Amino acid sequence: MASIHKKRNGQYSVRWRAFDGRNRQRTVPTRQVAKQLQKEVEKSIARGEDWQPRDLRPEPDVREVLEGYLAESVRIHTEGTALGNARALQSFVDCLEAHEGRRSKIYPDILTRQLLAQYYDSLSQGGLHGKTRSATTKKKLVQTVERAWAWAYDDEDFGEFIPRPRRLKMPSSPGRV
Repeated sequence: MASIHKKRNGQYSVRWRAFDGRNRQRTVPTRQVAKQLQKEVEKSIARGEDWQPRDLRPEPDVREVLEGYLAESVRIHTEGTALGNARALQSFVDCLEAHEGRRSKIYPDILTRQLLAQYYDSLSQGGLHGKTRSATTKKKLVQTVERAWAWAYDDEDFGEFIPRPRRLKMPSSPGRV
């Protein structure tokens, strides 16, 4: 259990007891921030972990997050669907690596609607045998990334690091005649 105390200088102190029995505290500037910190500390304690500042917690690489989604995809989808998801996400990772660098860590906060739009635009080149992809194919590839993003946001391991999922507005596919 964490508690909030107002200090003389107008700031707020959030106090709690760590698992090693020591008292811990963190000073924050406003009551609103103190309430957010209190919730975060209590969530960590409920999970059986000591709270650590976000900058000290190991933030996952996007590649690691997508591998988690693919493992889930293999479990729940048919072999063909899981293989299609793997190809789509590999295409997305290739796009990210071209943008960020192959060896650099890609943090989840890079996930934005603008990134999805850049990915969608990049799909125009480099289809099967160098041919351009159809609008339907590009839409399916982006939707796979959107599903992986939504899964990661809801996942217990990755959820706290993943920004709220966004959807990209894409042209609708022409209907069958």
